[in-house]
Amino acid sequence: MAIGTCRIPVIPEWEGREAFPEEILHSSTFKRTQDYAKKHVFVIGSGNSAAEIASRLTEYVSSVTMSVRTLPHFLPKRIFGIPIVGLGIGLRHLNCWSDTENLRPDGACAKYCWSHSTE
Repeated sequence: MAIGTCRIPVIPEWEGREAFPEEILHSSTFKRTQDYAKKHVFVIGSGNSAAEIASRLTEYVSSVTMSVRTLPHFLPKRIFGIPIVGLGIGLRHLNCWSDTENLRPDGACAKYCWSHSTE
């Protein structure tokens, strides 16, 4: 599957594409997970559509492989049976982004929060 941005279908050209023996499709044409039962699926990208499709396919396919340019941060929908949204609401008092005194000059959180730096 080739996943484009902003719901505009983009499937890039590459050398040897015409010789690829399997189906190549864009997420905009994805309909039913059951159509891929027992197949090996390769998902390109980690945007919302790609991640949702890949997670839904795991029930039916033999394997799902994702190829991404930048390592994404995936979170489960539930932790110990609690929806992750509920955990976020319960832990919102730790959110320092709304409290500017806890922000460093670079915009990262100085305390109570987790932050990720590429440096």
